[in-house]
Parts: sequence; C-alpha cells; structure tokens
Amino acid sequence: MTRYLVSLAQSSGPAPPGGAFGGMLIPILLILGVLCLLSYILKKAKKKHAMLSQLKNDGVVSESAAAAGPALSHERKEHAMGIADEITKLKQLHDSGALSDQEYETAKARVLGGEGATGPAKVKEASERPAATAPKSEALGVMLVGVPAATTMLIWFWVGNMNLLQNPGSTLNLLGLLTILGTAALAAGEASRLGMGSATDLNPKGKRREGPAHWFFGLLLLWILAYPFYLHRRRLYGVRSLLVGGVLIALVFVGSWFGMNSAIESKVSHVRNIFNE
Repeated sequence: MTRYLVSLAQSSGPAPPGGAFGGMLIPILLILGVLCLLSYILKKAKKKHAMLSQLKNDGVVSESAAAAGPALSHERKEHAMGIADEITKLKQLHDSGALSDQEYETAKARVLGGEGATGPAKVKEASERPAATAPKSEALGVMLVGVPAATTMLIWFWVGNMNLLQNPGSTLNLLGLLTILGTAALAAGEASRLGMGSATDLNPKGKRREGPAHWFFGLLLLWILAYPFYLHRRRLYGVRSLLVGGVLIALVFVGSWFGMNSAIESKVSHVRNIFNE
C-alpha cells in the first residue's frame, strides 16, 4: 500500500483543468494575446512617428523636439497632435479637389497661426524648451506586462509537470508572490521615472495624484484591480495605455493560478482518500 501511494505521488503532475486540451489552450491564448499587444504597441509607435514627422515638416515643432518625441510634455503633445490632425484633414480635402491650392495654403496658415501671428512662434517656442524629464521609455511597461505572462507559462509548463513529492503547491504560491512583488516594484519604479505624485502632478481638484508608494502598496494589496488601473493611468504621463493587454494577461494569470491550485488540491485529496481507505 505504501509503495502504491509513493508511486502515485511520484506520478505525473496535477492534471490541468479541462484536461490536456485545457492545459494547452490557455498558454496558446496567452501567447496570442501578448503578440496582439506587441502588434498594437508597434502600430501606435509607427503612427506617433509619422505624426511627429508631419509636425516637423510643417514647422509646428523643431527638429530637436521631434527627435525627443516622448520628452514633450503631455499638454504640448496633445496640442501639437491636434494641429497635425487638422492639417491632415485639410490635405485630404486638397488632394480630393475640394480645396484649391490657394484655399489649402490659407486654411493651413490659419490652423498654424492659432490666435494670431504669434501662434506658431508660441507653439514652436514651447516645443523647443528643454523637457524637465528624460525621454520616457516603454521598457518598464513591457516588463510589467511580460512578468505575469512569463509566470503563467511557468505555472502550466513547470508546476503542471511536478509530482506531489516536489511540493507544487509551495512553488505555485511562491511564483504568485514573486509576480505580485515584481510588478509592484516595476510600477513604483516607472511611476517615479514618470513623475507620478510629484509637486506638479495635480488632479483637476488641485491635489497630488498617486505616487510610487501608492502604486506599490496598491498592487501589493489589491493586485487584480490596481494592476490594470495603473497600466491605464500611465497614459497621462507621455506613455501609452496598456489596459487591454493588462486586463487580458491579469485574467489569464489569476485564472491559471487558481486553476492549477485547484488541480493540485484535487490530486492531494485523491491520494489522501486512498490512504484513508
């Protein structure tokens, strides 16, 4: 009997929910989700580069400001992008023949002129002022999305193949804890770099927004809500929102953790029942 129980405990790891098909489906969906997210990020980056090139060609921003890109403040970028959209619409009307060359140039000058002759000069002067922060990188954002994705793969392909004598439950708990701590630290680090919660980072009511410490403890204590919320809030600081990918990966990660934990408990219970018979 003892030999049988030891053999059972040393057998293949806990069966994933849904059987073999379910065990492969979730990692495949996760990989597809990550690929879609990366495609979205690259598409947005390409569009942003094209916009900056258009602004540079039209004289809205200087060469150095266009090269800085992410270093431009959120307000200046929004203003400049609005001008670029107007110019793009005018160019489409001109290309379709709805506007003559003279009408196009007049309308374009009016858009660039803003509130008078000093409009372009003001925009250009604002864009040429040195930025208060270093150029912002998306590296930490990509890592924030990549950490739970990598953990999910470990859950299915590593923990899922452990036998009970290798204590898969403890490994699963450790992976979950490290993922939460890691994403909390990454969010706090990026929040600090982006200037979240600084003296100039105020909400419409004039109060400071959440800072690095708020985000760290928020993800630590309420990860499933704070994680996607942070990935969306970062859009206010010159980097893109990763809400869609964040929600997808958070749901897959949490679902995988609980699913694998249930499978482990089920196998432990099976062995315990045999022992008690």
